[in-house]
Amino acid sequence: MSLFHFPSDVRYACQCCGACCRDTWEIRVEPDAAERVLAADWRSCCTIDSKEDSPFKLIKGNTSVLTFKRHDDACVFLGEGNRCRMHERFGIEIKPFVCQRFPYRFVETPGGVYVGMSFACPSVLQGEGPLVADAPAEAERIHAINQTEHLHVNEPIQLDKTLNLSWDEYQQIEQTLDAIFSHEEYSVAHCLIAGHAWLSMLRRLMRQAGPTALPFFIKQTTDENFARVFKIAQRPVAHGALKRMLLGSFLSFRNTLRPGQSRLFLIPRLTFANLRHWCRWGSVPLEPLDKCVSYKNFAPSHELLEDAETQSILRRYYRHALFRKELVQGTDLFWGYCYLVLVHGLIEYYAAGLKAAGEENPARAIQVVEKYFVHHSTFGRTFLYHPAMLLIFQRVFDRPNFAHTIVLG
Repeated sequence: MSLFHFPSDVRYACQCCGACCRDTWEIRVEPDAAERVLAADWRSCCTIDSKEDSPFKLIKGNTSVLTFKRHDDACVFLGEGNRCRMHERFGIEIKPFVCQRFPYRFVETPGGVYVGMSFACPSVLQGEGPLVADAPAEAERIHAINQTEHLHVNEPIQLDKTLNLSWDEYQQIEQTLDAIFSHEEYSVAHCLIAGHAWLSMLRRLMRQAGPTALPFFIKQTTDENFARVFKIAQRPVAHGALKRMLLGSFLSFRNTLRPGQSRLFLIPRLTFANLRHWCRWGSVPLEPLDKCVSYKNFAPSHELLEDAETQSILRRYYRHALFRKELVQGTDLFWGYCYLVLVHGLIEYYAAGLKAAGEENPARAIQVVEKYFVHHSTFGRTFLYHPAMLLIFQRVFDRPNFAHTIVLG
């Protein structure tokens, strides 16, 4: 029997909003599910022409992975009341694993199974329904369906490329970062910067004194209620032009970067993109929203995220990102935290872009970034292992004012 860990403050109940079957979702269909669908009377549940021989198509750029065809920007099986016709007629078991699992995502660790939830789901985002922890049987049932798809975190865990941690040491660090985010007297922005400062100080100390410094440093900073790192977080050292360069280039390359691409191709392109965003030339691409906002109308600011409702959602989101082990999935812990800081900058950029396009909804920006850059995307790993980008961003992440720049610039 696996030991399950549930988030203490995340709620979920399907609202039949249809969001997971619409927009830009590519619903990947594993071979077993494809066989089940084709063996059933799928045409009677489908919105496409009954003369077509299959409800599937190949995912663009991939010659082996199937996805459901679409009609009116939705899955062809989405029916009235935003309900799946195949589910209604044949039961949940006929659907692909990704449909059965959403919005759950399980992480196997040395300490048990952590039940993560996707904030791309409006119910999870808005905290609607009962606590996930109050429905353990449902999570355990979904977990058992297809365990080969679960994420894994194994020992040793890297603090950075030179320092290894045991699972217990990692948990101590995660709990401390969570404690920093729990300080509601500070904004989420300042908590993010304080966490980056705390990790940077820990890295330097452990490089000098070794693993024995960890419990000492945790006790010292906890006893002082993190006063030192929150003082650092409030320093006015942000750099607006550097922020535009980093996030603008990040967005520009989202759809073109692939592992192993030539440096001769990427470095000149990256250099030009950096210059363009530094000088505020042209526009900012906001995939996958089909919006490209002119810099003249684009006014990102951390103030866009400072209303009480957005702050509450963001605080819950980042604490859950720690819980579902976002910091150590395919990367070292410090790199993972820096990526989390980048995520905050992207949320601010999408909030500004949506506002420029007439949609003032910061929560919508959280959904888009969660879906396109984090929980349902492998882009973080592509970005991490790309040799040219890795070298550039490693140096940026080590700058003392990196988090200030991305969060408050």
